[in-house]
Parts: sequence; C-alpha cells; structure tokens
Amino acid sequence: MHNKPHRMSLVLLLAIIFPMLCQAETEQHKPLIFGFLPSRSIVTLLEHYQPLREYLNHELGQNVVSESAPTYSEFVKNTANRRYDFVLTAPHFALLAIDSGKYQAPVTYTNTLKADILISDKSNISDLKQLAGKKIAIPPDKAIISIAARHYLQKHGLSGKKSPFYIVTNSHNASIHALLAGQVDAAVASFNVTRQFTLQNAPLKKLATTPTLPGMAFLVASDLPEKTRQSFIKSLVGMNQTKHGSQALKKMGYPGYRHSRKNEFESARSFLQINN
Repeated sequence: MHNKPHRMSLVLLLAIIFPMLCQAETEQHKPLIFGFLPSRSIVTLLEHYQPLREYLNHELGQNVVSESAPTYSEFVKNTANRRYDFVLTAPHFALLAIDSGKYQAPVTYTNTLKADILISDKSNISDLKQLAGKKIAIPPDKAIISIAARHYLQKHGLSGKKSPFYIVTNSHNASIHALLAGQVDAAVASFNVTRQFTLQNAPLKKLATTPTLPGMAFLVASDLPEKTRQSFIKSLVGMNQTKHGSQALKKMGYPGYRHSRKNEFESARSFLQINN
C-alpha cells in the first residue's frame, strides 16, 4: 500500500514524457523541404537538382524533399509563409526572406550571376543595336535576370521606339527553347542555364552578357535546430571536398558553393524596387 503513490507518480510521469518523446521522434523523422526557385520547368528543375538532394540526404541523415512552385510570385509567397526549411532563390528574393527574420542566407554560389543575351548560331545579328524592334524571349518579369537584361539593353539605346518586343516565358530554359524553335530573334537566360545548353551543343551563341550580379542564395530557416542548420551549411561549403559531393557538382555543372559575406545580397535591393 505504501508503494501505491509512487506507482501513480510513475504513471503520471510516463503519461507526460511519452507524448514528448513521440513528438521528438516525429520531428526527427519529418522530411526537410528544400524549395527551389522555378527558374526552369518544374520537371527539369527538380531533375537538375536531384544530385544535390541526394547528397544532402546522405550528409544530413534526414529525408530531404524537393519542391518548387508554378510561378515566381507563388514561390516567394511560400517562402514568406515559411513553407520551406531550405531555399535556393535569387538574391533580390533572398533579401525579402532575410528581412522577415524567418531565414538566414549563409551560403551562395562560387560564381556570381550574369544574364546572357543569346541568338541562333545562324543569326545575322552581330550587334545589340540590331535587336531594335526584334522579338526577345525573357524569363518571368520578376526574375533578376530579366530585369538586369532589360536595363542593360536600355543602356545600349534599346528603349522607346527602338525597344525590342519582349515575350515573357515561364522560365529560363523556356526562353532558350523559344529561340531554338525560331519563335524569337533572341533570348535572355542566366549564364548557368546557358551553360547547360552549350554542353549539349545547342545551336546558339552569346551576343552579349550583362555585368555581374550577386549570386543565388541558399536560405536556411531560422527556427531549425542549430545542428541541422550548421550541418546544411557545412555540407554545401565542403561539397567539392568529398567524393560524393564532387560527383554531384559535376552532374549539375557547378564549381561549388561558399560562405556568403556580410550584406552579400544588398546590391540586389534595387531590383526589388523595380519589381514593385
């Protein structure tokens, strides 16, 4: 009889602790969602970054699920709502996430961004001025590459009556496909996407390239466990120093990633103002 209060206390203690242990176990095995800016068609995008997802699965010891969104606006909204644990996004969109306090941007690409202005390898166009009144395929208007390319062409006198006719596509690769299909006279795309097409010997050539922009940003949700956040950062920055990581980078065609510097993406803030 004297042991009964102790037994009841033990039962109550287990009733409290067991749900907490179950919750901790569930959180540990909950998939981590990696959101990718829809700079390409969804299927092409997720296929392209599959080596990165598999690498992170291995390094983090957790299931990483890739996601994107149909449009840039929806992707930015999802990021603002903290749908993703990790995010790969453009530098101007990264600023929105940083400003919200929901994300940090500790990693970026080794290479910065540039917008390529492309033409068919059979095109007679040899100078930017010849694009006056021509059809140019560009990624969505909110894309930093599209904004930078328009600004660049305007600086070269292609504005007003001499402005090209811009045809907005759903993605960077859609712009290039429009050029390859003969639907437009030129196309704008990130040099990262251009590289993928040139590696496949696509019949196109660069007419011009814009000045460099801040690189793409890897975001990490601020409310993730510190161990998970640090593992993610360490895995990316050290990716080219491991066999598995080097193989993944080679498949994607990237030299690697590095720690971002303080205020790395601030120079992209003006592109947000243009967007608005």
